[in-house]
Amino acid sequence: MKLSLLHQPAAPASASPYRLVDDLGHEITWANDFLDTQRIRQLSLRSLRAYGYEALRPDVAQRQKA
Repeated sequence: MKLSLLHQPAAPASASPYRLVDDLGHEITWANDFLDTQRIRQLSLRSLRAYGYEALRPDVAQRQKA
């Protein structure tokens, strides 16, 4: 499974504009929930993007599947 980080600038204020999706375009729930929580905490967009790219690492994704 290939993961991608999408940027959706028109996202509501309570949701991260960065979304993790798989190769079929389905959202990765655990990662997007985390990003949304950080957005609510008012982290900067750069921090959200960095967290999103960190979640793309294969070792991080594998730990969440277990």
